[in-house]
Amino acid sequence: MRPLSFSMPAAGLIALLATSGCSGGGTCTADASAALSTEGGVEGGAKAEGADATANPDGQGAVEDGGTTGDAIGPVGPTPTLAGLRLANWSTDSPPVDFCLAPHGTTAFQGPLLAAQAAASDAGSCDAGGPGLAFPEVSSYLLLAAHQYDARLVVGGATDCSVKLTTDSTNLPALAAGTFTTLALVGEAIPAGGAPGLQTIPFLDTGEASDAGVALRFINAAANEPAVELAEVLSGNSLAPIFVGVQFGQAGTIDGEQGDAAAPTSDTFVSFPASSPKTLDVSTSPGSSGLVASAPNFAAAAGAVVTLALVGPTTSADGGLGAELLECVDNAGTVCVTGVCWVVSQ
Repeated sequence: MRPLSFSMPAAGLIALLATSGCSGGGTCTADASAALSTEGGVEGGAKAEGADATANPDGQGAVEDGGTTGDAIGPVGPTPTLAGLRLANWSTDSPPVDFCLAPHGTTAFQGPLLAAQAAASDAGSCDAGGPGLAFPEVSSYLLLAAHQYDARLVVGGATDCSVKLTTDSTNLPALAAGTFTTLALVGEAIPAGGAPGLQTIPFLDTGEASDAGVALRFINAAANEPAVELAEVLSGNSLAPIFVGVQFGQAGTIDGEQGDAAAPTSDTFVSFPASSPKTLDVSTSPGSSGLVASAPNFAAAAGAVVTLALVGPTTSADGGLGAELLECVDNAGTVCVTGVCWVVSQ
């Protein structure tokens, strides 16, 4: 993929660039060359961080260590440094969504970005799908110039950024070079039973896995569950807690304190053995029988960086388990609009 860049007017329009040679743990750079006009669209697909042989959900094939490539969005410079940003739709009753970005404070929103990415992706290697991200999908990473942005969510299929789905996110932390961030839509479009309304929450994706282990994170995105526990089920059905007291809209940490992109903590990801499949349960309180989701065959390859998210209502219409446990392999590369995620609960 050749490096691309836009020239940018003084008003601060976002430019779309293509880059190569980045890795999840290092600083990404792109050469500014081959100017492309804002009417010309975008080129190239987005890939997530490079990974060491990370298995896909059906166990067939792997993603080899190849670095990071993709589209970057941000102010133009001779060698802009890059950060990764992806969108997650974890709102059960929202429509499929897309998003636009503007340099902080400018209201000069550009996008919708996932539609532009879909138009540039290799259609032969990607599922067609519908416009935007449907619940509970997560996009692949877009690579952006390190900068502070405001985000606007729009309905999937929108042709511009004029009609927003919910309040713009104007207090997002600046994206630092070499970092990766998930911007998650959570809550309910039509809140019921005291559930929170729509909101977007950033999570700093800091996981680094060892060659023999898995870096694991857990996010509570179930709008009607204020606090949950993720635990491994051991022999005799005893529980070994991994994350406890994880509040809605937050990522659990090993010390029980919550962490997000605004106040990152090195404990948001924990080291988890990569071995035979395990059963993971999500309960409403430590050691309780208030089960809300169960993944009886959770497994991840050594070297994987994994986000588990509890999504959906925690009870179904018939009174059974309604929540789902979503697994995303954060460092598995993709040229498609969506990332490598699938539901692991049953």
